[in-house]
Amino acid sequence: MRIFKIVFFSSLCAFSMSMMASDKVNLNSVYRLMHNKDYHSAVEKLEDILKRHPDDAGAWYEYSFALLKVGDAKKAIKASKKSATFEGYRKYATFNLGVGFALLGKQDLALESINRSIHDGYLNFDRLKNEEPLASLRHSGHFKFAPEQEYRSFKAHNGIKVPYKTLLPKNYDASKTYKGMIAFPPGNFGKASADWMINSLLDFETNKDWIITVVLAPEDGLINHPAHHALNDLMKNLRKNYSIAENKFHFFGYQSGATPATTYSQMSNSYVTGITTVGNYSWEEWKDSSLAKFENMPSLLLVGGNDATGIQINQRAYNLIKQRNKNIELKVFDDEGARIQKLENGRLFSYLK
Repeated sequence: MRIFKIVFFSSLCAFSMSMMASDKVNLNSVYRLMHNKDYHSAVEKLEDILKRHPDDAGAWYEYSFALLKVGDAKKAIKASKKSATFEGYRKYATFNLGVGFALLGKQDLALESINRSIHDGYLNFDRLKNEEPLASLRHSGHFKFAPEQEYRSFKAHNGIKVPYKTLLPKNYDASKTYKGMIAFPPGNFGKASADWMINSLLDFETNKDWIITVVLAPEDGLINHPAHHALNDLMKNLRKNYSIAENKFHFFGYQSGATPATTYSQMSNSYVTGITTVGNYSWEEWKDSSLAKFENMPSLLLVGGNDATGIQINQRAYNLIKQRNKNIELKVFDDEGARIQKLENGRLFSYLK
């Protein structure tokens, strides 16, 4: 399926908004270059693409990101402003804009842009914590991060090491059986974004039913075929160590984390009891025929009422899946955007199937 091919090359880069439309320019060659950190070649490739497709939103976003990586702040700022004019791209492009201002030493403008992107629902705390141009703002205490969690490392049969953390329910009793969950964080599937998800959504006393394993990206990325086999091995190991209902797991993904949740729910469907996605833009990339494969997958799609792009994308997916799958629900939260705060502080568990 094409979504798998696309995300493979972008998983270690910024979340690629070019996934939002199947009729957009094919940027696979760009993702390969960026995955290999050949950003100068990516810039050249994207400049050629934009000459032929000057209104391609995904190309403008990737161009702004690549320009940041080569240190061309002025061009990156211009490209970020252009990218922000496209529907659904604003919060991602605004973050890039802030990094560009930081590269120029314009800290006030950088802070304003970064805070605006976070306010709009940008949850890639991995970039916020690791982007070198933002170091001085971090050191000045302008950004708050969730408490750092401790993650274990599982070594799969193929040698891939998967970082993960398992959260047990309140008053866990090893003699009892619990529902299992595999949770994929937003952002670049890294520690900072996982810390936020654990602290805001998952690690609460209201959880009395779920054994939750939060999965981070291995060194070579989360969305690729070797990592898929490693994830399967991890789930087998969890089944040995805990009593999991039906020996299967519910897959949960927040924003970009919904990409592995949906993709692997199909590739590893013998392990999966259902899926929940929050603010999932990657539904847009699934073809009608591919969405039909969710006919036997209990699904819950959660989206904020102020997230116009998210509503459009999730509504389409819901309408198509509903034709064959009656066990699907689309929940729109009023007065919420890309970050749905009504799910935080343990309230997520009341919505999970």
